[in-house]
Amino acid sequence: LLVDTFCRIKTECELHIRGRIISYEYAQFLEDKASEKNKSEHLYFHEPVSPEDLIQRASEHDVGMAFEVLANENRNLCITNKICTYMTSGLAVVATDTEGQKFIMSTVPEAGVLLSNSNPADIALEIDELLKDPQKLQAMKSASRKGAEEKYNWEMEKQTLTNLVKEFIKKD
Repeated sequence: LLVDTFCRIKTECELHIRGRIISYEYAQFLEDKASEKNKSEHLYFHEPVSPEDLIQRASEHDVGMAFEVLANENRNLCITNKICTYMTSGLAVVATDTEGQKFIMSTVPEAGVLLSNSNPADIALEIDELLKDPQKLQAMKSASRKGAEEKYNWEMEKQTLTNLVKEFIKKD
């Protein structure tokens, strides 16, 4: 989905993929797919970085793509670390509409775009519109960062978790 979408984006941009690629063959498959659309020179693979460096490295970019495949109900309900990393890094978020991501984006709708389908052509159109409007992109990045600072960060969630544990202990 990610590379298919990237290949359909008309506005000049780059796709940076960070993490371990399953195999050399899979990386080659992605590069070949990008090459078919003359995009391979704008496709970059990066090694994983330490958790301490992840926010800094992610903040070097503009948009974080939180595309989730609904393999099971858990994947539908969970909120992955990547969407929180993108927000903490101040990236505009483009997310597929899993229940978990709908929840996040409903509380900070200015932080990005929630996609109602996983059609690469439709997603590419949304990204093109975003990339063509630098003011909108910057506003989304600012809202994303603000959402992380005010709500979606460990300091805030730690308090919520601590309160839940205290309530649970009181019930015993």
